[in-house]
Amino acid sequence: HATSGALKEALAASPEDLLPKILLTRALAGECRVSTTADEPAAIAALVAKLAARGTAPLRVAVRCFPRALERQVAANLPTWCALEPRKFDVAVHAFCHEALGTHIGIVDRTDEWTQAEKMTGDVLCRAAWKMKEALALDGAAAAALANRADRFVVDVGAAPGGWTAALAERGVRVVACDPAALRDDVASHPLVTHARCKIEDLDMEAVAPGAVLAGVVCDINAHPAQASEIIAPLLRRLRPGALVVVTLKFGGRGLGAASETRKARGADELVRDIGEMVPL
Repeated sequence: HATSGALKEALAASPEDLLPKILLTRALAGECRVSTTADEPAAIAALVAKLAARGTAPLRVAVRCFPRALERQVAANLPTWCALEPRKFDVAVHAFCHEALGTHIGIVDRTDEWTQAEKMTGDVLCRAAWKMKEALALDGAAAAALANRADRFVVDVGAAPGGWTAALAERGVRVVACDPAALRDDVASHPLVTHARCKIEDLDMEAVAPGAVLAGVVCDINAHPAQASEIIAPLLRRLRPGALVVVTLKFGGRGLGAASETRKARGADELVRDIGEMVPL
């Protein structure tokens, strides 16, 4: 469904050094960045090229895109050997187009997609951990720099039951898990984990990590991005260049229309701007 010229353009636009990366899920953690701006035709062509590279054996495909209207375009341009199957799929194709954040695409095997991992395990901790693993798969340099460094630590805001904390500790990162609620026993007992059973505004970092430097903030709390930004602001202002910052965007509601997409994009832009003003990115 795509011309050879479109495929060549998509491949030419994809940074060669990113293509071999195996990334876990979702468009922002896609296999490659095809443009620094919103370019939906390039996203479609790059996805078709990657599907073609897998061969022409019958393939069941789920499509996940932002903006949502892009899903219809991708579905309409799937190769003839690909069948659209949102539930019992073999691979999920992801595309993300945003004028400020660029255009990213990725193809994820069913067993590697965090939403499927949750269904297979029924484990809430696993579901949360997959989100952090996804972020670290996109860019794990900051976390790698913190591995086995007792003098550096990351604060996990709203950590319970401990999925993100566990994912970081598995990589050798020292974590202060801040949450009044309990962590799962195996997470709380990890030698790299310190559980501060308090709200973030009451956290005494010198008491929980004496002599160590705050080198990262991660936050997966159930709050609107504007509220999340306000909650973590005091921590962000203490970070140094190169620090690890991971924040999920949660908007609430189930709107899928153009107005909802615009609202979410605006919220994402505002959070990136707010963080950029507080952290020497």
